[in-house]
Amino acid sequence: WNAFKTCIGKLYPGSDNERRWRPSDLSTIAALQSQSPMLTKDDLGVYHRKFLVPANWLLSKNSVSTQDVGRDYLAGFDPITRQKIKDRLAMVHMQHHPDDPYTITEIYTEANFIL
Repeated sequence: WNAFKTCIGKLYPGSDNERRWRPSDLSTIAALQSQSPMLTKDDLGVYHRKFLVPANWLLSKNSVSTQDVGRDYLAGFDPITRQKIKDRLAMVHMQHHPDDPYTITEIYTEANFIL
């Protein structure tokens, strides 16, 4: 069975899951999402789940940093919602340095509050 899987795997490059996701996939997901306004918590949930799958996989492979993931995640919100989230984050996390990105959890929590 293993020999068969190896032979078949050679016919389908990329089937080994070593490169299932690329860091650029996070930027693509965020860019596509940012073109649509996020109006409901359901919209937030759909985006959150869509983003988390590749983000967690890339983090587990050390292909991205938590800072990069946080930046990309925040970029996925439309400009108006993104600014509201940034304002809320600044209010709630007053000791947070402005140059340091927020985590997905922090962003998600404040986005959930706003929506």
